[in-house]
Amino acid sequence: MPDGPHRIDWEWEEIVLACDLVEQNGWRQLDASDPRVQELSDLLRRMSMHPLEGRLPTFRNAAGVARKTYNIATVHPDYVGPPSNGNKLDKKVLDEFRDDPEQMHRYAQSLRQAAERDELGNASQLVGDEYESVLEGRYLLRWHGCIFLRGVSFRCHSVMRRG
Repeated sequence: MPDGPHRIDWEWEEIVLACDLVEQNGWRQLDASDPRVQELSDLLRRMSMHPLEGRLPTFRNAAGVARKTYNIATVHPDYVGPPSNGNKLDKKVLDEFRDDPEQMHRYAQSLRQAAERDELGNASQLVGDEYESVLEGRYLLRWHGCIFLRGVSFRCHSVMRRG
């Protein structure tokens, strides 16, 4: 892990939240000035998933969230035009939304509610669905993967590798 602030890749759960916005917007990107983008930016910046000392000042700002919605929208099969340079995970999350939009929307809602309180261990109780509990477990594992090192700083370990 690099010392000091650096660019941090988007995690699966963060992409789920962004993809939920894109799906609700008819699979179209959202602009940085959209209040929903600002709200998601604020939520992502409050989440403890990524250590504060590793974040750049622009971490998950409205422009970055808007860019992620663009990346997601451009990998949708109905998108006309060249795809953006998003990552493979954008497409995987989008495919899960297309396969079961209601389930993924409920999952995004429960993640959002749990993240509001930064009590991600309670996320599976919000919906009570076995599949969602497994998905939320990914986030919970990474969230608990943050361990205290030498009494000074936190370091997050990636618990699951996704390709």
